[in-house]
Amino acid sequence: MTEDYISEQVRGFVHSHPDEVFCAADVSKGIKSNCKSTSRVLSQLYRKNMLFRTQTQLNEGFYYTVSNREALDNLYENYLLPYDLPNRTFLLAQITKHNFELLKADEHLPLASVNVDFLKKYDKHLLAKKSTVHFLASVVAFCLGDGHLSGSNVRFVFNQFLDVRGFIDDFKKIFRDENFIVTKSLQFQYYTVALSKGTQFGRMLKTLGVPEGNKVKQPFLVPDWVYHGSNDVKKAFLSTIIGNEGSAPSHNKWRIQFVLSKNEKSIENLLLFLNQLRAMLAHFGISTSHIQLRTQVGREFHGRFYIKKPYNIKKFHTLLGFRYASEKQDVLESLILNGKP
Repeated sequence: MTEDYISEQVRGFVHSHPDEVFCAADVSKGIKSNCKSTSRVLSQLYRKNMLFRTQTQLNEGFYYTVSNREALDNLYENYLLPYDLPNRTFLLAQITKHNFELLKADEHLPLASVNVDFLKKYDKHLLAKKSTVHFLASVVAFCLGDGHLSGSNVRFVFNQFLDVRGFIDDFKKIFRDENFIVTKSLQFQYYTVALSKGTQFGRMLKTLGVPEGNKVKQPFLVPDWVYHGSNDVKKAFLSTIIGNEGSAPSHNKWRIQFVLSKNEKSIENLLLFLNQLRAMLAHFGISTSHIQLRTQVGREFHGRFYIKKPYNIKKFHTLLGFRYASEKQDVLESLILNGKP
């Protein structure tokens, strides 16, 4: 089949099914043509404003319609939220949110409420230093991702020993008297870094916005001193939490996926938190996809969004990067330099 013939066949199918919602595979089956060629023609028709299209690709790619916008929107919403949950209208509004508040940059550490026992052995002006605030933003982000706070137990998980060393070095630049216990899991090939005496530091982290115990089962948000803090504070937080919970680009795609899990009772909080991250990324000119909510049998819900397209990935690389996740940063560097991971 020639390209002109396929284009004519696709146009004929489209105009004879004005009220239907279809993907490239549906059209290819109907006209018995190559799916790749069909998809190319549908994209051309969409760019010419002859078709409506879902905002992102679904499991079978983009879906289109000539006139049935309502059915197309319903299909897209059910893809983003394929569950019968209470307060569905609110959840969908959060999932598809794209206008974010303008963030301030003048909030400071809540010094009056910060636990001071931990700081007695250090200079009283330590918390006033920018380097301290930036590092604490990174530590709080880590605790909301691959870290854990429970009583005297403050620990952080790493995939690479290079990042273990980097984190401990950064920690000791600020809090020089702290010691760590590093253990390696032989079965799963990761490292755990725990403060040898973490009780007082853990209390301070709680006053800075870190939840104690199982994060999946309790709500939390980005602390105000980070969310409306200086740009450098925002960057330290974002680069660390995305380093923890973001995926490296793969399969030659300009795409980073961010995923976080919660139980069903905390779904609203999960979406609010993810939108805080999206708002912070938007603050730096990095756009994100809508949120998708998913679950598996016997497991918790997880929300995910994507940073897509070369422009956004390059901006992420320039401004943020994957902090304390060298294996992901290496993949990102390769993509930027070579156009592929």
